[in-house]
Amino acid sequence: MKQLIIIFIIGITACTVIESPEEGIEAITFQNIFPTSQSETSSILNSTSNGTWKITGFEMESINGFQSCRMDDLITLKNDGTYDYDGGTKLCGAEDDQLIKSGTWILDYPSRVIIIDQGTENEFSLYIESLTENEAIFSTSYLGLDILGRFQKN
Repeated sequence: MKQLIIIFIIGITACTVIESPEEGIEAITFQNIFPTSQSETSSILNSTSNGTWKITGFEMESINGFQSCRMDDLITLKNDGTYDYDGGTKLCGAEDDQLIKSGTWILDYPSRVIIIDQGTENEFSLYIESLTENEAIFSTSYLGLDILGRFQKN
């Protein structure tokens, strides 16, 4: 399950790469915006304020473009500390082998990190590069490759 959400971001085997910008997907750019309190950050992220996020951009080190199978993925961060991940109709293969997955998430506000499935073999972290009411930019790494994902409120 660790690879599950990093997968917002990965899954190359069953996906085509969409070259940017010819097919209408822009490279991920952002300002370093972060809420001023933990409660505001949690409220933006979770379902008390419509916490369903759709991936709209994906970049992985050494790969130019975006994976088309990621573009219909959704994640809902619930205010009870759980999440649901919907891989959409286009699954990417490998660890992305089932439509709906779920688990737990916590916010480490001082570190700007979301920890997914803490204390399990699937634990991993997403660094919050930027967060506004309608857009989130997360970074992580997978197999030593840097990954950047852009999400919009759905």
